[in-house]
Amino acid sequence: MAEEVTDLIKKAMALPVEARMALLSSLRDSLDNQTENDWVIKHREKAQSGLSGAGRVGFMEASFLVIDDLMAKSQTELVQAAESASIHAFGWPIGVVIHTEKGRPRPMSEGIVAEINGIDSSYDYWALRMNGDFYFLASLFEDERTQDAIWFDTRIVRTTETFLFCYRLYKALGVPEENTITITLRHGGLSGRILSSAKPGLWPGKRTSYEAEVEWRRTLTLASLRLDLREIVKAALDPLFILFDFFQPSPQQVYSEIDNFLDTVIRQQQLFDV
Repeated sequence: MAEEVTDLIKKAMALPVEARMALLSSLRDSLDNQTENDWVIKHREKAQSGLSGAGRVGFMEASFLVIDDLMAKSQTELVQAAESASIHAFGWPIGVVIHTEKGRPRPMSEGIVAEINGIDSSYDYWALRMNGDFYFLASLFEDERTQDAIWFDTRIVRTTETFLFCYRLYKALGVPEENTITITLRHGGLSGRILSSAKPGLWPGKRTSYEAEVEWRRTLTLASLRLDLREIVKAALDPLFILFDFFQPSPQQVYSEIDNFLDTVIRQQQLFDV
């Protein structure tokens, strides 16, 4: 057995650098998968309970799981990183840090947790682990303005903000750009919703979803979120949009919404610097 293991290690070390890194990430995923799932599941259960308590069904969920080792951060460092990473360009920021008694982040043994019940029955929940793992769930912004809708432009904005926040968060935590992150994006409460737009009169026809949930997951480098942000956002939303009567927007349709949002962000803060 020892000889077989030694032989496998020798073969792995003979691989090109990129292949070795891919193998390392795969092994790390396999070894840590159960622990990571347990952590996400624990917070998902709490968040889903809070969402239900707020009377909401539709949600957007995101998680970032750190593949490469990250030196454990204190709860104070986590709060500071989350606050500096927040993007103030669209409603409640992803991972918003507020300072009122209700809704402010709380220090926990594994990191920090925030749960925010808005006055309009909106709901936000997020958790940041000491090893850098992040979990977020929020009610759909659309439900604060209308019923049974998914807004094409709003989903693009919120997804762009999520991935931009991911980049800024890990930069604030000192993660090198070559490190890899597994990002999962999930939308739920979709069944019976109609695809439309936040801009009245700009969306013809009725495209309805008959599916309740959809999930997208990818492992990528932190640098790719800066270099390929538009392409990653489109890839993440394609599985959502196609549920609405096979809708497949052109890249330019999606990129235009992304660019408009980034222009808004730039007027208020730096995109990739924290």
